[in-house]
Amino acid sequence: MKAWVRQTEDRLVIAEQDQVIAVHELAERPYQRRVIHAHFQDLKARRDRRLHQEAEEVFSRLLQERPVLAGPEVEKRSLSVYEELA
Repeated sequence: MKAWVRQTEDRLVIAEQDQVIAVHELAERPYQRRVIHAHFQDLKARRDRRLHQEAEEVFSRLLQERPVLAGPEVEKRSLSVYEELA
């Protein structure tokens, strides 16, 4: 993808071919930082998906290397049984 960036008197315009992708206000003074929080939300969502996928891959690999040992079966009963004993 090729994009062009053009600066007007008060804005920075980013476009691809004839479609404007983003418009940002210019800083009012040197070294001023302008933050658009919506951009970071998208990055956070992508990072979260990537971390979730990486965790699943690690757990899958661990299960292949060290299978989970099945323990003895235990009787399942209602807690009301214990309440009657008290």
